[in-house]
Amino acid sequence: MMTCGKRIVRILSCIVAAMALVALVACSSGSGGTAVTTSSSSGSAAAEAEKAIGANETWSVFIYMCGSNLETQAGYATDNLVELQGATTAKNVNFVLETGGANEWWNNVVSADYIERYTVSDGKLFQQEQLPRTSMGDSDTLADFLTWGVKTYPADHYMLVFWDHGGGSLSGVCQDELDYDTLTLPEIRDGIAAANVTFDVVGFDTCLMATLENAQLLAPYADYMVASEEVEPACGWAWADWPAWFEKPTGGVAGLGQVICDSYLAKCQANKVASTATLSVVDLSRIGDVASAFETAARDMASATEKPSPMQRLEQQARNVQAFGHANYLEGYTDMVDLRDLMECTSESVSSAASVEKAIDKAVVYEVHGPQSAKSTGLSVFYPLKIDYDTFVKYFELSTENDLDNIPYLQFLAAEADSYDKVDWNNEGVKGLDPIREDDALGAFSVSSHIDSDGRYIVDITGNTEFVADATKCQIGQLLDDGSVAMLGSDNNLDLDIDPNGAVHYADRFEGGWYKIGDAYVYADIVDQVAIDDKPAYNLYSTPVEWTTKSSRGTTMTYRTNLLSMYDYATNSYEVLCVYDDAEDGMVAKATAALSEGDQLRFLVSRTIGGKTESGSTGTITWTDDTKMTMAFAGNATYVYMVTVTDLFGNEYTPDPALITYSGGKRTAELAKLNQL
Repeated sequence: MMTCGKRIVRILSCIVAAMALVALVACSSGSGGTAVTTSSSSGSAAAEAEKAIGANETWSVFIYMCGSNLETQAGYATDNLVELQGATTAKNVNFVLETGGANEWWNNVVSADYIERYTVSDGKLFQQEQLPRTSMGDSDTLADFLTWGVKTYPADHYMLVFWDHGGGSLSGVCQDELDYDTLTLPEIRDGIAAANVTFDVVGFDTCLMATLENAQLLAPYADYMVASEEVEPACGWAWADWPAWFEKPTGGVAGLGQVICDSYLAKCQANKVASTATLSVVDLSRIGDVASAFETAARDMASATEKPSPMQRLEQQARNVQAFGHANYLEGYTDMVDLRDLMECTSESVSSAASVEKAIDKAVVYEVHGPQSAKSTGLSVFYPLKIDYDTFVKYFELSTENDLDNIPYLQFLAAEADSYDKVDWNNEGVKGLDPIREDDALGAFSVSSHIDSDGRYIVDITGNTEFVADATKCQIGQLLDDGSVAMLGSDNNLDLDIDPNGAVHYADRFEGGWYKIGDAYVYADIVDQVAIDDKPAYNLYSTPVEWTTKSSRGTTMTYRTNLLSMYDYATNSYEVLCVYDDAEDGMVAKATAALSEGDQLRFLVSRTIGGKTESGSTGTITWTDDTKMTMAFAGNATYVYMVTVTDLFGNEYTPDPALITYSGGKRTAELAKLNQL
């Protein structure tokens, strides 16, 4: 590689040994499952018919590494740098790196006080420039790096990789923790456009960026996008392996994408994080066809909002879609779902769904996914499972100001957010709708509860039940001697019955059992219910924990985080999958971490008394590879059992809950007043 470095530095081997991750992101032993590799209907990416790339053609690979708290807290960026330094690299390839955005770097080379530029070759970092610190979340910083890079390292081919957090279409990537600034999708586009070249590949070693909206903005400036629909583990791409492709560049540029995907999946499998892993290669020349087909489909979605019954049917169908990141009130919302699966789930309501599916099959030339991302097909879209006006405005501005041009979809989202009348659709030049409004739902039905002759708690919904969206979740707590309620979490153990006159009844199936991990009962909130081929496949649960672990660097650290666990309908068994952080301002942490032998888990719980909430714990365990999650009888006690019904606009209705008491092997139930708990 041709370089003229001003300063040559090398991370010493003794320091490299100390730079191993705090704990490579992994699920517990045995929980990785068998990852699934799939490709488009046209075959593997390596077999795609495209221009072959000669072994001597030159490449410049630009890496935009915003260290953020991923580096400051655990040195994840340093670990990937160490991998890249050890990679086999061809002489005709320049690896060009820009660093910044972290309060601290876990090596003796990179400084947090500057924006720095390096090249990588022969196991060394060559510093090329040291600049005054600017925000890595600013498009000008990205533009300056790429403009300089293309001028300094001209090549036959160009590749760009973003490294850091990712938050999907609304949040973007690269959250600079010094300036608390993030690159939005328009800023990514503007920075790339400034380089004035066409990139062969734009990649995202970040979470949640394999989105339709991202692909649309990148399409004029790049041939392929490589990104993940789901949250990435902190170990990230296999930086030690995929650069070897440049020595024997088979399969064209799509072949490079396939190697990145396969090596990433292999790394995830080796570290037992393949369970939820996803990565895909998207042909950006075909993304216009996807967007056009989706616009047609969105007309049906928008039309469904004009009457309650079609809107209810569409919403209920969409609840089975594969969602990514976080989608619950405890951890935040990232609002990204698999686009193809959305069309499959709603195909009865969307007449042109098959056209969208066919367009995606052509655009996604290769993708890999794990068993808990079973319905991932390589391209996601913004679809809020819960939307408010502010969220709608953000997406409206992203779309209309950047010519994404799907006005029917914006109409659908506006109706879902009860914000349709706040937009002048005449200015958008489209046919107006007459969607139902939130006021139509209020008072349209009534919710009550009673105890039946068998002692079961029943929630009754009468009136115009077409306005009901969901009532499939129950919340359970334990009534303590001092009158406080210790919340146990939520589940979906309800029976549904619809009588001939249309009234809806939900009955409890509570038998006094709750979740244990090891020998401690835990708070567990159901965060996703996944159906495959219209049959329940698995439930995912989140448990807040205080986690103490010793890193490979010898440091003991304690984190407030969450356990992700699963109930598998096929095996009737439970399993702890991994540890992961909450969403923060739309950004999802790549910095989830492994459970290892000897880790301490303190299970957190909230207690409510007199309208005030206090935090506490249900116990602490020491994790071992033999630790199991089970359902067990929670003991003779009185349990608070309540069901919340939501209407089509997200309004909640909670009837009087039940007090279910187990004593001497017998169960009794009575109604309680909600305002007295």
